[in-house]
Amino acid sequence: MAKATKGPAQPKWARRAAGSLPASSLARIPFHGEEIEAARDEDGVWIAIRRVCDVLGPSMQGQLSKLKGKPWATIKTIFTTGPDGKVYQTACIDLDALPMWLATIEPGRVRPELRQKLALYQREAARALRDHFFGSGPSRGPLGAEPEIPPSLALDRLEVADRVLELAGHDLAMLARLATEPERSTTAAAVVEALQHGLAWVYDTLKSTSAATENARDRDRWFAVDARWQACWQTFAPLWRRHGRRAR
Repeated sequence: MAKATKGPAQPKWARRAAGSLPASSLARIPFHGEEIEAARDEDGVWIAIRRVCDVLGPSMQGQLSKLKGKPWATIKTIFTTGPDGKVYQTACIDLDALPMWLATIEPGRVRPELRQKLALYQREAARALRDHFFGSGPSRGPLGAEPEIPPSLALDRLEVADRVLELAGHDLAMLARLATEPERSTTAAAVVEALQHGLAWVYDTLKSTSAATENARDRDRWFAVDARWQACWQTFAPLWRRHGRRAR
């Protein structure tokens, strides 16, 4: 737990995100035998950096120093009340930036017994938090969650999802170029919206086909599509934020 403070003053690094959350606002979300501390406000979902570092082993101060220099990392201070009644500051990172941050933690810098846990966090933590706060999908768009489907259709759906991700890759490259051309902001906004719905559909497809892939070969295919989705989302999140769109 961070150092106690008598007032609501924020450290300089925390001013990158406007405002703060009130005391006792952190929720504890179960995750594979551990707990992730997070909170939600009007700006999104915020994950306690110290708790993740405590579980995975890297230095809290080292990770915070690294994140301060990353343009894609948005940080906010949350004030929590400890068992002693004092108010403590907790540095938190935006949910959109969580996968990118976890991807920068090299397995070689983590103790051998924690490397499998690091991989688990890199693959599943962001999704588990989105499910907890939003229900399903990276956004609460009009598509909604897909129902469970029979195994006979799972591979067909995964093939379509893979094709959607292939097209999303082309759209992401286009969006990166448009980001340097302010006069084409309307076009960029349209690409952002299309990518949002496409990635949300793939997310829901992955969720609905997870239990339907029964053999090892089908599971390998599912994990391949899932990894491609994670890569697309990590690229999309900072571009989305740049164009003023946030996951909801």
